[in-house]
Amino acid sequence: MNSSNKSNTATGTSISEALPSISYVQPGDPWLRSQVVSLLEIMTGRRKIEKVYRQLKREPFAIDRFFSRGLELAGISYQRDASAEARIPQDGPVIFIANHPFGVVDGTMLCDIAARTRGNFKILIHALLCRDSDLDPYFLPIEFSESREAQRRNIETKRQAIEVLQSGG
Repeated sequence: MNSSNKSNTATGTSISEALPSISYVQPGDPWLRSQVVSLLEIMTGRRKIEKVYRQLKREPFAIDRFFSRGLELAGISYQRDASAEARIPQDGPVIFIANHPFGVVDGTMLCDIAARTRGNFKILIHALLCRDSDLDPYFLPIEFSESREAQRRNIETKRQAIEVLQSGG
């Protein structure tokens, strides 16, 4: 039996069943869209990301190690500029901005830096990826649909982002 399928005796579910999906596919998506999106995700490494995520979820959760440990488990390292990190203010509002040319990897590295240097941080993230109760307190979800509900949620997220900055996050 694969360790990712270990049974949880309290709930009768396997670890892989209990974990949220890491996918942009939604239950109500048309069949063709869900198949195309799923295929693209698989081709671009979703299974490796899910494997790393399952391993992370077996370990005690600590936000200050979550992202660095995820990178470690994925076999990804990056060079940090200690002098640049030292210039990150330790208090007061700070915004890190990244254009994600490498998908989840550069965002994960930026979160690692934020977790190590600041601690008090929030991640502006696609709402479809907000599925982990351990990480939810660190997420500011953004909806990309044009529905009224999405607009309301984005206004709420904007309000929360302003609060975080005003409180020195």
